[in-house]
Amino acid sequence: MRPSLLIIDDDEHLGVVLQRVLRGYEIAIVTSAEDGLELVAERSFDGILCDLSLPGKGGADFFAGVAELRPGQEARVRFITGGATDRESERFLRDHPGAVLHKPFELERLRQFVADLVGTPQVPLPLLA
Repeated sequence: MRPSLLIIDDDEHLGVVLQRVLRGYEIAIVTSAEDGLELVAERSFDGILCDLSLPGKGGADFFAGVAELRPGQEARVRFITGGATDRESERFLRDHPGAVLHKPFELERLRQFVADLVGTPQVPLPLLA
């Protein structure tokens, strides 16, 4: 069984790219924290990648929601971000330095970040058509 990964990013194009690059995983993609919380309420994931800056509830709110819905699952959440957009995000990044992958990132760095998160060996990089 492949490790499961939830990706939350409001940029649908980036979600598709991440899905292609990480095709060795069972992936669910949503574009909002609210939709991500609905999925987390239904099941657990081996790893969750969440954009820090989302419309509506942001990544920090998502993180708190996961901790409330599925205590312990928040340890499986990591963030991708282009940078903090407000004081709350800046504080969150400071408090969770190892849990963040900054955009733009190299594909190999992303793959290693996810492999470290789910505790699996890195799957060979697929060729992108």
